Order: sequence, then C-alpha cells, then structure tokens
Amino acid sequence: MIAALAFLSIPAFAQPTAPTVSAAQGTTVCSGGATTLTASGSVASTAGKALQMATAGAASNTGNYLSYGTGMITSASTGFTAEGWFYPTSYVGVSYVRAFTFGIPRADNLDRMELFIDNATTDGQIYFEVYTPTGTPAANGMAVSRNVPGLTSVKVPLNAWIHLTLAVGTDSTVIYVNGVYAASRAGFNVGALGNITRSNTGFSNYFTDTQTGFKGNVDEVRFWNYRRSNAEVLANYKKTLAPNSTGLLANYHFDQSSGSTVANAVTNTTAVGAATIVNTTGTGFVASTISGYSNPYPTYNWSPSTGLSATTGTSVTASPTSNTTYSATADDGNGVSSAAGTIAITASATAAPTITPSSYTACASQVVLTASGSGPWLWSANAGSATTQSVTVTSSGNYYVTTGSCASTVVPVTLTTSNVTVPTIAVTGSGTTFCTGTGTTTLTASALSAGVGGSAGNMLFFANPGQATTTTNNDVSLPTTFHNNFTSAFTFEGYIRPSTLSHYQNVITLGTSNDQLLTNGKYLVLRINTDGSVHMLDRVSGAGNATDITLAAAGTIVSGTMYHMALTLDGANMKLYINGNTTPVYNAAFTKLPNQTNGLTNGLNSLGRSLYNYNDGEFNYQGYMDEVRFWTSARTASEINANYNKVVAVPASGLIAYYRFDKPTSTTSASTNARVVISETGSNDGTMNTVFYNASNTNPYVASSVAGFENITYVWSTPSNSSLATTAAITVSP
Repeated sequence: MIAALAFLSIPAFAQPTAPTVSAAQGTTVCSGGATTLTASGSVASTAGKALQMATAGAASNTGNYLSYGTGMITSASTGFTAEGWFYPTSYVGVSYVRAFTFGIPRADNLDRMELFIDNATTDGQIYFEVYTPTGTPAANGMAVSRNVPGLTSVKVPLNAWIHLTLAVGTDSTVIYVNGVYAASRAGFNVGALGNITRSNTGFSNYFTDTQTGFKGNVDEVRFWNYRRSNAEVLANYKKTLAPNSTGLLANYHFDQSSGSTVANAVTNTTAVGAATIVNTTGTGFVASTISGYSNPYPTYNWSPSTGLSATTGTSVTASPTSNTTYSATADDGNGVSSAAGTIAITASATAAPTITPSSYTACASQVVLTASGSGPWLWSANAGSATTQSVTVTSSGNYYVTTGSCASTVVPVTLTTSNVTVPTIAVTGSGTTFCTGTGTTTLTASALSAGVGGSAGNMLFFANPGQATTTTNNDVSLPTTFHNNFTSAFTFEGYIRPSTLSHYQNVITLGTSNDQLLTNGKYLVLRINTDGSVHMLDRVSGAGNATDITLAAAGTIVSGTMYHMALTLDGANMKLYINGNTTPVYNAAFTKLPNQTNGLTNGLNSLGRSLYNYNDGEFNYQGYMDEVRFWTSARTASEINANYNKVVAVPASGLIAYYRFDKPTSTTSASTNARVVISETGSNDGTMNTVFYNASNTNPYVASSVAGFENITYVWSTPSNSSLATTAAITVSP
C-alpha cells in the first residue's frame, strides 16, 4: 500500500544580504587607540510584499478570504486587538468589505463581531457591528464619523492603503484609523459574547449574506491578546515588530512568492498557527506599497566580542590588541540571519595619540582640544581636518585625531549655550544705601522674555480614548477641605490637552461628598463639552439641575491641542482667560465662591473627575494636564499673562497649590507613595487613582508638550556666598 503524503508548505523568509562594514578611523588600531565599526545595508525599510486577494475586475463574489483558524481568539472576555493594512481596489459587487470577522461558523446570525467597510449604503464608511447570542444587535455598534487622516469625507478611498485597528475591551471598543482615534463606544462587555471559533478577513458570518471576498490587497495583519492603547497603536502601526513582542498572538507579513499558507512570524509562547488563503483563484503576492513603512531591523550582531565595546548595534568601537577579523550579521526581525559582512583590523604596537580633555560637557560655546606627541596631526572632518596640534571646536560631536596611521580614541564633546537674557534687578524698601541694622531692601529679578530657558519638564497623562473610563480610573483627588481655602477669591490655571471630545471633559470639580450629584450634590465644575465649548456647572445650592454657564463658544477647544486656561472668581465676577490673552473670553457677574460658607460640603475636590455616576456619556478626563495652580486671589489679566508660560517661584502670595507633575519618569510603582501628586507649595498634595499606572502599563509622567515655556531658576549670590537663595525675590539687610 502506498501512503499519500500531504506536504504543508510554510514559506521561508528570504535571507537578508550581508551588511557592509566600514571603519571610521581606518583599519589599523594603535596601542591605546580605537576605530568605530559601522554596519549598513542588508534589509530595506519597506513592508516587503502584500497579499493580493482579488483584482478589481474579479467576479462579484470571489469566494476568497483569509482564515486565521479556530484558536486565534477563543473568547473576547479579556479583550483583544486586531490590526492590519488594507488596500481596496473596487467596491463593485461587494456590499461589505470585511476587514475582520469573528464568530461561530456561518450557520446563523449569532455570536459575531465585524469591522467592515460599508459599500451597500455609505460607499466606504467604516462600521463595527456586534450580535449577541440571542441574535440581537449589541448596543455598541458604531460608525466612524470623524474625518481622520487617510479618509475622504469620512470614507475609505479606493486604491490607497489604510490601516485599521479594532481594540476590544471589557468595557469599551475603539476603532483607530492610521493610528489615530476614530470612534469608540462604551458600556458593552464583550465577555457577554459566546465563543469565537472563527477569525477571518473577507468572510461574512452573516447567514443570509452570500458575498464573500475582498477586492484588493492586505498586509501586516496582527492580533494581540489585550486591548492596545492609542499610544501603542500610533507608535507601531508603520513598523515591523519584534517577533517576541509581549502579547502578540500573530503577525502575518505575507512576504512570500506563492502558496496558500501564510506563516505566523511570532515566536512567543502565546503564538497561534498559520493563516490559510481559502480559494486561491486570483490571489497572489505583490510588492507592498505602504508609504513610510519602517522596518527597524536589521539588528546587527558582532563577533568576536574581543576588543569590542558591544556585540549588538549599528556601530561599535573596536580596540583589539592583536589582529582581528570582525564580522557583522543582520537579523531581519523574523529570526532569519544574514550572511556575514567582515572587516580585518590590524593591531599595532605604536602608541596612539591622546586628546586633552578626554571628554567635555559644559554650557559653553567652544572648547580647545589638544593632541599629544610631535605630529604630524590630522583632525577628523568635523574639526575641519585641521593639521595643528590644538583645534577649537564650536559644536557638539565626536572628535578624533590621527598621527600617521594611528588614530586616537573618540572624544565626545557636548556644548550647550543659553539664550537666557541677563535679568534686571528691581529694588524696593530702603534702597541701595543705608546704615547697618537700620533697614531692609527687597531685590526682585525681572521676568524674562517668553520662550526662554527650557521646557515645562513633565506633564501628567490621564488616559487615552481607548482606555477604560470607569469609576476606578484617572483622576487626581485633592484634599477634602481644599475648597474651603477660597473664602474671598479664587483662581485656577493650568495647561490642558484633551485627547478626545467624544464625551464631556471635566477639568476641575470642587465640592460635594456624594457621587449622586444629581440628587444632593453641591459643586462647581469647569468642563469642556463635546463641541469644544467651555462651561461652568454651578450647583452650589444643591437644588434642582445645575446652572450651565457657557464660558467659551463651540470650537474653542480642539482635541489634541494644548491650551492654557485661567478661571478667576472675585465674589462679584467670573472671568475665563485662554492662552494668557489679557482679554477674557468670558467676563460676567458671578457672586459665588467654592467654600463651605457658600454651601459646598467637603468631599470630591479633584482634577479630572466625572459627575453623575458616569451616566449621560460623561466619564473621567482623558488627555494631559500640566502646570496646574490654585490661588486664593483673583489673578489679574496682567498677572496671568506675565506668568502663564513660566515657572512661578515658591512661595508666592496666594499660591496654595502648584502641581508641576515633574515626578521622575523612572517611577513606575503603583504604590501609595508613587501616586502622590506633589504640590510645590509644600501642602495640598494630590493623590492619583491606582489605575493611573495599571490602565496603560506605562508611567503617567511624560515629557511636556507645552511650547515656549520658561523654566528658570534664579540664583542670588555675593562674593562670599555663591548661593544665597533661588527665589525670584529676596529681602536683605546687610
């Protein structure tokens, strides 16, 4: 009996070509010297090939689709992410272009989810649809109605690449288009969905739909075992990922020439199997034309390690003591290594020249580098290829000098210059001349011109639109009696950058001790509405609905943009200033203040907290805040304008809380200490919720995006004391 053997052809990735290796300081290394080895080439920065599923002129029902098997996503109860690049070439004869479908076998209308492009009614709009085990459409079906980059009038254009991401969680589902937040719906727990036994592209699970197929190309399809955040999607949707990336279930590159099986490039223990092209008629593998796609590989591996500063990286420093041939191989990111590129380095007993200083970092405009020995000398090109023993360099860089065939080690130079103008000093009090013990003088350093002196440090990252917005998420609690400080006047100011306006964004909440705010809460709330308008909610009386006061018109605030807001109350009027402008956008009578004598009870003072128990489409703040300050005075327009874009020296009259959010970025613990939001005033520290750290698994302190911010420290000194004080003003009595 002759057994029939079936061979499963798993396509192999093409071996990268050997990299080119060069030596910056030459191939001879003298005693005490070094040369820099650099590998280049091997793998191009492209997306490789793509799968052509069907041509534009193919039959209406092509019958071809991608099957990702039965084990890709067995249940949605813990959340997942599906993403990929799609290039539709025709909608003719295809009512729905299905990017991803998940569900039970195609026998009925139960237990299914689909992300698709609708051509039946909207000619290219993106939709997400869920059917529960009862066959009823789920409440969180949604359409993309924002015209994000890559869409034309919110529609997917033909003959263009578009990246779609479906991020499914236990409390909300988010769609990203080209890495940008496009739509989300909360309130549906995908755990209610039954088992998902099929995962496909181009296949309909709808039992009355006879159309199957996708006209166009598909590339770089990935599946994850958790809901990816907006930051993760945006940072990586145009990049080849490492095959052992945490949480990556599958990554299909389609970088092959033929076959009906597409290998999964993932090497994790969580990896699932290959994908299958069902009905290969008309399919093929073509060059991917995704624009700007980055393949951060190869990773170059160097050997032998003898005399090398490192064994991985594009460039390494070699200082061998004997003749050595070094080789570099490239890894293409799929676990395939290239042939080796080599270079022979000759070791010489001749002493290499040295450079003084051996390194230099300073706030200076230039530095003089001096070579040892008697020459002849030849400095590196960035030093002008000078032939003198000493050279003056005026820019940062890596410098070296050669004598004959011997090169020195590289000297790193970092020069920083300051454009900080010299401050002027104002004198008040007894003047500049008085007898010992008979008076005092206050010296005040001048404010500097806007935009001088660095950055705002870090800012606090609350949450992205894709993250959970529940009662256990992203807000900063202030002391329960905090609002009682404002008995005669009040100012709040700070930078805000909301990530989304898909729901109300509460910036500050002062007042009530009860979540049931519609019933008996007493509060003042500064809020941004979904149309970009700014509002004050006044329910100090605790009776009836809150008075909703429009402070700024629709379109004032745009998501993703940083704004400075300053709200002042003086017991007679309320004013709102935007971006330090001396003309308020709102100025009208308002006699209430956020203190207990006005009826507010102790409780939920906070930054970013929601109202109404998270009903009515209102959730906690999503976005960034920076340089938040509270004053017990009503700051004037000139005071706000003079200081909104610079650090305020502490102590300052009336400043009772100042949150700079400059906690070290190395802090990642979710412990109580790590959750303290420090006030520079020494009191009124805030506390962030524990989920701040866990919601995104990232540090919530990120580099500030506030532009043109002054971060100046004044240092007062005398000939006998180099550091009297670091405040903007000091009082002296010499």
